[in-house]
Amino acid sequence: MRYRNLAYGQLTNPQLLALTFLLAAVSYIWAGVSDGFYQGEEGAQYINMLDFWTNWEVILGNWAKTGWKLVYVIPALLGQPAVLALNCLLSAFTGFFVYKVCVLKEVKLPLVGIVMLFSQVLWFQLSHRTYSEILTAFLLILSVYFYYREKFIITALLFSYILIIRQEFYPLAFIFGLFLLWKRQFLPAALLAVFPVLYNLAGYFATNDILFLWNNSKKLADFTKDAYPRQGFDHYFKVSPAIFGIIPLACFIAYIALFLFKKIKPDYLLLACAGIYFITHCILNWQSVVIGASTGGNWRYMTIISPIIAVLAAVAFDKIVTLEKKWFLLVLLVPWFFLVLKYASFNHNWVMYDTTSHNLAVMIYSLLMILLLVIPAPARTAFYVLLILAGGYMLKMIRPIKLVGENVAMKEVYQWSKENKIDEHRHILCSLPLYNYFYDKRNDQFAKGKEDLNENTLKNAPVGSYIIWDTHYATKYGNVQKEAFTTDRYKLIKTWTDAERSIAIALVEKINP
Repeated sequence: MRYRNLAYGQLTNPQLLALTFLLAAVSYIWAGVSDGFYQGEEGAQYINMLDFWTNWEVILGNWAKTGWKLVYVIPALLGQPAVLALNCLLSAFTGFFVYKVCVLKEVKLPLVGIVMLFSQVLWFQLSHRTYSEILTAFLLILSVYFYYREKFIITALLFSYILIIRQEFYPLAFIFGLFLLWKRQFLPAALLAVFPVLYNLAGYFATNDILFLWNNSKKLADFTKDAYPRQGFDHYFKVSPAIFGIIPLACFIAYIALFLFKKIKPDYLLLACAGIYFITHCILNWQSVVIGASTGGNWRYMTIISPIIAVLAAVAFDKIVTLEKKWFLLVLLVPWFFLVLKYASFNHNWVMYDTTSHNLAVMIYSLLMILLLVIPAPARTAFYVLLILAGGYMLKMIRPIKLVGENVAMKEVYQWSKENKIDEHRHILCSLPLYNYFYDKRNDQFAKGKEDLNENTLKNAPVGSYIIWDTHYATKYGNVQKEAFTTDRYKLIKTWTDAERSIAIALVEKINP
């Protein structure tokens, strides 16, 4: 689609690329400020990428998310800065294709799409982090882009690849496959199965299980069925203002009002993408009806549909600024405002609400967004006010994530190990997930070798080995309790803990066989 480049709301391709790389650079810089971990899994996932080069089978399975790792294993060879850069680029180019989708949908202010994505504070917080959600979101919006361009084969292949990253998309893939058959797109419908079939074949070669895909999924579902508390069917409804941000979510609610009052033709493709994924996770957190694996209501899972929410929010804003009478929007926006006040106006740490502490900014920006959407104003004025509100909301809500709790203790263990060069002179047994991450090494890259701590490796460890035992990972995953070190075969060298005493770590030397 060709359009005249305006002074606001639209960009030329060079301008769009420049903005994209600027956003990637800002994310990269923010990573240096927000240098803690959103969740401890980041370090373990990075090491899993490195371990691929000694045993390719380690990236198979739902935890490893094979499709994600295949994209990252080569950058991981270049070290953590390369992985960080790829994370930031994928996040920024997700915004690039949000803009492109808005253009294809004939949005006159497509820049609003990028504003709606990056005013989702959790999206920006995760933009540089090593999680599968950013890549999945990028592939999802890319598949939407090619769908609108009627490149159904590319769309199907991209969606097929998503299935070997996030298996929650199988229900949506089934519906999309039926839709393609209805449109007589038989080849694209068949291609949806390509990557799951290849993944299953790889699993068969590794495990000799011809039903690897099914059995591996079932095994993980059985393991996690009760591993994490289910937060309730309404959990994601309650936390959606924190996940998607007040600015985009207000516009998304307005989008629903627009099509209910027949002011806009609903985009069933985007609504289905976001809605089915969202409801799937609501079902997985249902407490009274136990279905499938428990996800613990993890907030970051919803960032996969953040670009879809951004597009729908941009479409709504683009339509609203052309309307003279907008008071019908209050039919949904007013109830939404009071629901936000009751269920979502709390402070939080991007993982859970602190229900004892309210955040006044959430209430204020909710009200300001409603006023912006319903009070008539010129499009240019509304656009600039939106930019001001989005910027103000980001500055108010964003805070760097710093090292806390057991992660502080793990870094102290690494620093002591580095200073005393035990990685050069000792065989090491350790289960701390961030130990290898801080070293940026696989187990086989330690001079005297390193193994995960468990009952078997402890039994067979040579005399002189340094054993780093802890009250979390060694006991839970290695089944090594502190009583194992009460004999004269071991000597205590040093201990660590964090300020919150969430973990205790001990360095023990094996002195006798």
